[in-house]
Amino acid sequence: MRGDADRPQSRGIVAAALRIKDVTLSMPAPARHADLFAALVGLGIDIHEVDHVDQGFLDHRGLYLSRTSAKIVANRFGQVSRESLERMPELYSEDVW
Repeated sequence: MRGDADRPQSRGIVAAALRIKDVTLSMPAPARHADLFAALVGLGIDIHEVDHVDQGFLDHRGLYLSRTSAKIVANRFGQVSRESLERMPELYSEDVW
Protein backbone atom coordinates (compact mmCIF):
# COMPACT_ATOMS: atom_id res chain seq x y z
CA MET A 1 0.00 0.00 0.00
CA ARG A 2 1.04 3.55 -0.52
CA GLY A 3 1.08 5.83 2.47
CA ASP A 4 3.08 8.37 4.35
CA ALA A 5 5.03 7.78 7.54
CA ASP A 6 2.29 9.36 9.70
CA ARG A 7 -0.39 6.93 8.63
CA PRO A 8 -0.23 3.23 9.49
CA GLN A 9 -0.81 0.91 6.57
CA SER A 10 -3.26 -1.12 8.65
CA ARG A 11 -5.79 1.71 8.27
CA GLY A 12 -7.75 2.84 5.25
CA ILE A 13 -8.34 0.37 2.44
CA VAL A 14 -7.09 -3.11 3.32
CA ALA A 15 -8.69 -5.55 0.87
CA ALA A 16 -10.37 -5.93 -2.50
CA ALA A 17 -13.92 -7.26 -2.13
CA LEU A 18 -16.92 -8.48 -4.08
CA ARG A 19 -20.49 -8.28 -2.87
CA ILE A 20 -23.07 -10.72 -4.20
CA LYS A 21 -26.49 -9.98 -2.72
CA ASP A 22 -25.84 -9.94 1.05
CA VAL A 23 -22.54 -11.89 0.93
CA THR A 24 -19.18 -10.12 0.88
CA LEU A 25 -16.07 -11.95 -0.30
CA SER A 26 -12.60 -10.52 0.15
CA MET A 27 -8.93 -11.36 -0.06
CA PRO A 28 -6.17 -9.40 1.62
CA ALA A 29 -3.82 -7.13 -0.30
CA PRO A 30 -2.26 -7.46 -2.77
CA ALA A 31 -5.18 -9.48 -4.17
CA ARG A 32 -7.13 -7.85 -6.96
CA HIS A 33 -10.75 -8.24 -8.00
CA ALA A 34 -9.66 -10.64 -10.74
CA ASP A 35 -8.22 -12.89 -8.00
CA LEU A 36 -11.60 -12.94 -6.29
CA PHE A 37 -13.36 -13.87 -9.52
CA ALA A 38 -10.78 -16.62 -10.09
CA ALA A 39 -11.46 -17.97 -6.59
CA LEU A 40 -15.19 -18.12 -7.34
CA VAL A 41 -14.52 -20.01 -10.56
CA GLY A 42 -12.21 -22.33 -8.60
CA LEU A 43 -15.12 -23.09 -6.28
CA GLY A 44 -17.22 -24.09 -9.28
CA ILE A 45 -19.31 -20.91 -9.39
CA ASP A 46 -20.20 -19.75 -12.88
CA ILE A 47 -19.75 -16.00 -12.50
CA HIS A 48 -21.82 -15.43 -15.64
CA GLU A 49 -24.82 -16.98 -13.86
CA VAL A 50 -24.62 -14.61 -10.89
CA ASP A 51 -27.25 -11.85 -11.05
CA HIS A 52 -25.13 -8.96 -9.86
CA VAL A 53 -21.62 -8.69 -8.50
CA ASP A 54 -20.61 -5.38 -6.96
CA GLN A 55 -16.88 -4.69 -6.89
CA GLY A 56 -15.52 -2.70 -3.98
CA PHE A 57 -13.12 -2.77 -1.05
CA LEU A 58 -12.97 -3.34 2.70
CA ASP A 59 -11.67 -0.67 5.00
CA HIS A 60 -9.70 -1.29 8.20
CA ARG A 61 -12.96 -1.74 10.13
CA GLY A 62 -14.19 -4.46 7.76
CA LEU A 63 -16.78 -2.16 6.21
CA TYR A 64 -17.61 -2.82 2.55
CA LEU A 65 -17.21 0.29 0.38
CA SER A 66 -18.09 0.91 -3.24
CA ARG A 67 -15.22 1.85 -5.53
CA THR A 68 -16.21 5.52 -5.28
CA SER A 69 -16.45 5.56 -1.47
CA ALA A 70 -13.22 3.58 -1.22
CA LYS A 71 -11.43 6.23 -3.29
CA ILE A 72 -12.44 8.87 -0.73
CA VAL A 73 -11.18 6.72 2.16
CA ALA A 74 -7.94 5.83 0.36
CA ASN A 75 -7.32 9.52 -0.26
CA ARG A 76 -7.97 10.34 3.39
CA PHE A 77 -5.35 7.80 4.48
CA GLY A 78 -2.80 8.84 1.86
CA GLN A 79 -3.03 5.59 -0.11
CA VAL A 80 -3.44 7.03 -3.59
CA SER A 81 -1.28 9.23 -5.75
CA ARG A 82 -2.36 12.62 -7.07
CA GLU A 83 -2.37 11.08 -10.56
CA SER A 84 -4.86 8.44 -9.42
CA LEU A 85 -7.07 11.05 -7.79
CA GLU A 86 -7.24 13.04 -11.01
CA ARG A 87 -7.80 10.02 -13.27
CA MET A 88 -11.16 8.58 -12.14
CA PRO A 89 -13.61 8.82 -9.25
CA GLU A 90 -13.44 5.05 -8.61
CA LEU A 91 -10.69 3.19 -6.76
CA TYR A 92 -8.88 0.27 -8.39
CA SER A 93 -6.55 -2.09 -6.55
CA GLU A 94 -3.74 -0.94 -8.82
CA ASP A 95 -4.14 2.48 -7.18
CA VAL A 96 -3.28 1.19 -3.70
CA TRP A 97 -1.08 -1.91 -4.17
